[in-house]
Amino acid sequence: MSFIARTALRSRAPQALRSTIQQRSLHVENVSGNATPFKHEKSDRRFFAFKVATFLISGASVPVVASYFQLRKSGSG
Repeated sequence: MSFIARTALRSRAPQALRSTIQQRSLHVENVSGNATPFKHEKSDRRFFAFKVATFLISGASVPVVASYFQLRKSGSG
C-alpha cells in the first residue's frame, strides 16, 4: 500500500478512535506545605531531608561510578 493511500485512510478514521485522553488517578491539592504526593510529618523534616538527599546523591553517583569503572577497565583513567 502506498504512502498516499495510507494517509488517505488515516484521515478518514474517526477522531475518537485516533486519540484517547488519559486521566491521572492522583490528585494533590496545591496548598502551602503539601508539595509531595505522599504524607510526611512536619516534625520529621530532618529525616525527610536526609532521605531525599540520600536518594539524590545515590542516584547521581551511579553513572559517575560506572564511568569511572569503565575508564579504569579500559586503561584510560
